[in-house]
Amino acid sequence: MKSALITGVSGQDGSYLAELLLSKGYRVVGTVRRLDGTFADWFQPIARRIELKALDVRDGEASHRILELSAVDEVYHLAARSRVGASWDDPPSTAAVSGMGALHMLDAVRALPPNARPRLLVAGSCEVYGQSAEVPQNEDTPHAPISPYGAAKSFAQRMVALYRGHYGLYAATAVLFNHESPRRAEYFVSRKIARAVVEIARGRESQLQLGSIEVTRDWGFAGDYVEAMWRMLQSDTPEDVVIGTGQGHTVRQFAELAFRAVGLEAQRHVVINPA
Repeated sequence: MKSALITGVSGQDGSYLAELLLSKGYRVVGTVRRLDGTFADWFQPIARRIELKALDVRDGEASHRILELSAVDEVYHLAARSRVGASWDDPPSTAAVSGMGALHMLDAVRALPPNARPRLLVAGSCEVYGQSAEVPQNEDTPHAPISPYGAAKSFAQRMVALYRGHYGLYAATAVLFNHESPRRAEYFVSRKIARAVVEIARGRESQLQLGSIEVTRDWGFAGDYVEAMWRMLQSDTPEDVVIGTGQGHTVRQFAELAFRAVGLEAQRHVVINPA
């Protein structure tokens, strides 16, 4: 039986990854910030099938301890701040969680005896590219982050490469483009649109307020992306890989497709509110 540690297991990606690994017969250890926290209903069945542990990824010693005690074959470090815009509200905390959290996990792997070191995947982000003129971006596109979130993810990715080269760790970064699912929090635009369309179709609401609708994003399905992460760690050679669909779509297109799915016209219900 193979075993894996997933940090941030109660989030969208962590939960899909846990389900995938369980289906493959893995023993799964998952970490959350607090064991006394309230979990979403869809996570409860998953929580009962894994070993759930508390971990603050800002605590380097705690990362070392949990890795020693878990004794796993693979580590998927997914825990991080998830909102790009909100990273401006507290840049130091964003750096501590999304940047230093990854470094703590890298160092925890390094500290283990060579024959006991698990393979490590760190979840990266397309935000490291900022507003790159190169479209689509790839593994060779220069980093040019324009937010604390992107800068923290860039730092994490560079540390993965350094530890891989200097210490010989099996460590890789999955550079993830936008990926969505029904498990996304409702403050993400994909869920905001989906929820509003349902409410409007049921007659409980009449409008959907959006900001810029011409913004283009590469949207995929989270379930596909976690399978790509797993496949990365099955490779003989660790490397950083961009995971995306390679196709861009605007928020306008997303909204139009969502309304069309319930037989409504987006232009009748979408209100643009730049503020």
